[in-house]
Amino acid sequence: MLIINDASLEWALSHLTKYYDSDFFPRLFEFEAIKFDWDRLKKDIMKLDIESYMPKSPRIMYAPKINNTFRVVHQLDPIDSLIYTSLIFEIAQEVEEFRRMVNPEGAFSYHVNIGDQGDLFQGSSSWKDFLDQDAKLREDYSNGFVIVTDITDFYGQIYLHRVENLICEASSGRLQRHGQAIERFLMRLNKGNSRGIPVGPSASIVIAELIMADIDRFLTKYECKFIRYVDDVKIFTHDYAEAIKILQDLTGHLHAFHRLVLSSSKTRLVTVQDYENNFVDEENVEQTAKQSEIDKEIEQIVKSILSDHCYYNVEITDYNDLREEIKDSADLAKNINILGKSYLMLFKQSLEQVSDYSMIRHLLKKASRYKIRSILRLVSSNLERLMPVFRETILYLISVVKESDQYVKRDLKKLLHSPYIKLPYVNMWYSYFFINKRILDSNDNEFLSYVLSLRQRAELQIIQKDTTWIRGYKDKIDDINPWAKRALLYGAGILPKQESKVWIRCCKNSNDLLEKAIVSHVLSKL
Repeated sequence: MLIINDASLEWALSHLTKYYDSDFFPRLFEFEAIKFDWDRLKKDIMKLDIESYMPKSPRIMYAPKINNTFRVVHQLDPIDSLIYTSLIFEIAQEVEEFRRMVNPEGAFSYHVNIGDQGDLFQGSSSWKDFLDQDAKLREDYSNGFVIVTDITDFYGQIYLHRVENLICEASSGRLQRHGQAIERFLMRLNKGNSRGIPVGPSASIVIAELIMADIDRFLTKYECKFIRYVDDVKIFTHDYAEAIKILQDLTGHLHAFHRLVLSSSKTRLVTVQDYENNFVDEENVEQTAKQSEIDKEIEQIVKSILSDHCYYNVEITDYNDLREEIKDSADLAKNINILGKSYLMLFKQSLEQVSDYSMIRHLLKKASRYKIRSILRLVSSNLERLMPVFRETILYLISVVKESDQYVKRDLKKLLHSPYIKLPYVNMWYSYFFINKRILDSNDNEFLSYVLSLRQRAELQIIQKDTTWIRGYKDKIDDINPWAKRALLYGAGILPKQESKVWIRCCKNSNDLLEKAIVSHVLSKL
């Protein structure tokens, strides 16, 4: 019998409330109820035998990527998120020590550094270190060869039996039961399928890095230097015959031990010179900046925006527009208008040159954090083009939109006539904007009619305080899926006090741990 301990659950709750429980889904209101009823809920979770525990079905959606392709993404039931995150917390340090022992200098992604406040990974990004080491190896192997590759559908194809074995090996047998419990948890989450880990929870990153550490170990026996960021691998060697052998043997190892396959479309064996000429765009900000004093200061602003981001994929053409705007400015670094114009310049050029969306995602995240409004019109008028970063787009809009920005509502309304609005993932984030940005009025029923999910519809009706709509589900609430049911229970709080108490107390004796927490939370506010 494996029981999750108190400290692990406390840390897991801190992590999941400080960060998102999934990188692809909106923040869940359920965690407020969990925090409210935590003492009772924690004791109930600590009574569970995790080895025999049956997780609930996660939410599974398909997030748009470039070229009209889709990524399968997951959101676990909140109780399952707590359990999964707690289990990973208990193995994370052992996994990190195993990684460092196997490949202390070549693995740059997601180093574990557990903090008291729910932090799982070290704060500073190692992406720039990865790029710097790539540049160094290109210099060291200037007359050699490089294999550039990654793994097809990496998260979706991870072989779960290897997860158990590697957890046991990484801990020298101390965490064997954890390995078994995690494998069983994931197998049950997958309805018996032995391949694939959830895409979205940060806990899955630790599992992914454990698998890649074993692949790192395999590569160390060859005469080569290699670096990787998650499953993006670059292998440098002086000898062409050795490169051929490495690529063949790596293919065999991945298949035999992990049931994984290298991406044929992304795998290349080329000379380092060819790699530099055709794969690496050296036109970064520092090299293209003009040398005038004004340009040097603009460069520093732009570099601060681009910090911790690979800007190989974006060519900054010039700063002419900015230079004209700020040539008489006495203090560029403190001029908020210059900062806004810098974001606008970078975003506009990224949108024009887009080959992947990493730069656009970076700019949206940073503009969200600092509430930069200069790109708002450009974002609002390009919603369809921004589908591969629709989550970041909506979070940006939520961060900066004001009630007076009526053109945003008009642009969102145009999206109702796009085929994208019928995609559950896009529809969910579209609804989330109106759940968090209350710019709807009584004449905006057209928006509501396009909401596909009963859960999102319930959350919108709660904001609209539509008691008639909520009341219509009282008698059939037990026939509704758990995600929508929890939203409807939460919505009971908008009913008249006595009516709400009578209805929701009928649900207080539910066997579902999370429903109990929601009922307690709602009753506390009546």
